[in-house]
Amino acid sequence: MNYYQDSNQPKLDNDKSDIRIFNNEREAKASFGSSGFRCSTCKGISTDPYDCNSGIKNSNGKVCNWKSYGLLTGVGSYIFLKNKMIINFIFTPIAWEK
Repeated sequence: MNYYQDSNQPKLDNDKSDIRIFNNEREAKASFGSSGFRCSTCKGISTDPYDCNSGIKNSNGKVCNWKSYGLLTGVGSYIFLKNKMIINFIFTPIAWEK
């Protein structure tokens, strides 16, 4: 039941949201390209769309290990997969940056 709460769904009327719709995972991965994903915290490039592995250290000297999912997600992109009928929040692919 919690899945249908507003906090778990992207706002479709928000001009700032980046929602992309794909038929399946193959189409989504093809649109990501091979450049990686922009971490919303350290702004580094991660090879994983959900877990930052950029290797960039923060001001405390700890390596960034930010997650795109969770309570404080930050900036990213929503993808909708039609074949699975699910919405995922990921770090924004470098190929999608304006």
